[in-house]
Amino acid sequence: MRRQKLEKASARGKKINQLIVDKRKTMLSKATTSKQLWSMVKKYDNWGKKRHSSIDSYSASDLNTHFSSIATDADYCNDKVISVLDQHVSSNFGVEAVESD
Repeated sequence: MRRQKLEKASARGKKINQLIVDKRKTMLSKATTSKQLWSMVKKYDNWGKKRHSSIDSYSASDLNTHFSSIATDADYCNDKVISVLDQHVSSNFGVEAVESD
């Protein structure tokens, strides 16, 4: 199921890319001189404009706090995890002991 979604997404991406290529080709074909061509490239391609990421305004501490808060399981109980692991280990050893007899 996931593979089908990936294939559909890939096909859509290729189609969108081709639409962008076709549109740019049509727009840039109207240029008659190299000066016009470069003027159009700069106009339509955000030429020379720096894009500032909003992440620059956060410190490492802010990011750590944010991601640790969303990655923390409020219902986590160390004793419960150890208990489940103990049960799993003892059940696996029990199976091996029976098989070796």
